[in-house]
Amino acid sequence: MLGIVVALKKEADSFLSSSTIIKEYDIGEKKIFEGKFSGYDFALIISGIGKVSAGIATQIIIDRYSPSYIINFGSAGGTEDLFTKTIYLIEKACQYDFDITAIDDVPIGFIQEYGCVYFNTYTNGLNFLPKKNLASGDSFVGTKEKVDIIKSLQCSIFDMEGCAVAQTSKTNGIPVIILKGVSDVFGSGSNSEQFLANLKEVSDSFPKILKQVFEKIL
Repeated sequence: MLGIVVALKKEADSFLSSSTIIKEYDIGEKKIFEGKFSGYDFALIISGIGKVSAGIATQIIIDRYSPSYIINFGSAGGTEDLFTKTIYLIEKACQYDFDITAIDDVPIGFIQEYGCVYFNTYTNGLNFLPKKNLASGDSFVGTKEKVDIIKSLQCSIFDMEGCAVAQTSKTNGIPVIILKGVSDVFGSGSNSEQFLANLKEVSDSFPKILKQVFEKIL
């Protein structure tokens, strides 16, 4: 069983349309789909936007299904050197808006109980995908100030959920795979307009990539 966490239903629609859905139900405000994709069993939850929602959704899937892997896929923003509509495999994730530097001598993103800034992801055997680092935060990135912070963390992809999924998976001892399709690139016009224009094409590219990923890890 694979546990899948996706922020928005429209990010998951193409994957769900390519799957056989066996059961669909709600837990609170979150919708869960059980099904088969390319012969593999999965449970997919629509988390909603933001780190808290993503962390809650990930824990729900883990508690209910005890999956072998957690997979988080969806759209993301990128720095100027990236290309829209390209799928990247995330090697490590952090939170660019977690900052206790004013009260402790630690870097931005450092979480004391874990003793680290970054959460490593599972990438074994997935070398057919380009790899980047991810920074997550609870706001849509559209300013140079935020992009500069993200770059200072050696990250070039940014979203609002991935690190929370990685942190929750680590807490539970479950490997996590994060795949992000770049819908908008900073410095190439309005990020929000790019996101809206490219979201469907990014989402439509995931079924083919996920089939390859499933075949490698299962």
